[in-house]
Amino acid sequence: MADAAEPPAEAADDPVDAPVDADVEQPHPVNHQPGAPRRRSALRRLDRRTVAICALIALVASLLAAFAFTLIVGDDDATPSGTLDLSEQADTASTIDADRLLAVRVETDDGEATTLDQLRGDGRTLVNFWQSSCVPCVKEMPLLQQGSEANPDVAFLGANVQETDPDAAVEMLASTGVTYPSFEDPDGDLYAETKVPGLPATILLDADGSVLGTHVGAFASEVDLQAFLDSGGS
Repeated sequence: MADAAEPPAEAADDPVDAPVDADVEQPHPVNHQPGAPRRRSALRRLDRRTVAICALIALVASLLAAFAFTLIVGDDDATPSGTLDLSEQADTASTIDADRLLAVRVETDDGEATTLDQLRGDGRTLVNFWQSSCVPCVKEMPLLQQGSEANPDVAFLGANVQETDPDAAVEMLASTGVTYPSFEDPDGDLYAETKVPGLPATILLDADGSVLGTHVGAFASEVDLQAFLDSGGS
């Protein structure tokens, strides 16, 4: 009796020995590790970058704030406008070119061309620079009027600087009771020659037209104004 045929050998379980069809694209190995750790790592990198950017912005902001604070209050020795000491005012006066100052073209209230040399008095002359929109200028006007009445030997003049509202200027003079003459400095050229830093400002000329002294800001009182005149602007 013939021996029974042996059963066919089972296919090999080892994929290495399995035949591969070269014409079929083989799938890439699948990474079965969960994706959460990768996302957490990316978030951590993003968080660190965000924190670094925020820290840099905060540093820049603090530096800018410190710089601004220094500009505002850092110079404790700075003298505010209107309270310059006498030595500083004398130094300002010494820088003014009197010949140029006297020759600058200005205008009368009627619009006629003239110069400070033609308008100044025979003796000392006080010139006050003002503008109708300048609040300290308005407050100072009655005090200057009193000073002009108390010092008839000094010619008082008002210089209306770059006025934008002529009607307001006329009303200002009337409301403050000023009777001494005023003239127009339409382009601010005369004011620029004085080298003073703000309005109101006052200069005192000697009889020969030289600049005796300057005062920046409004006079605090009639006594303050009189001291300026008595000291010859120094």
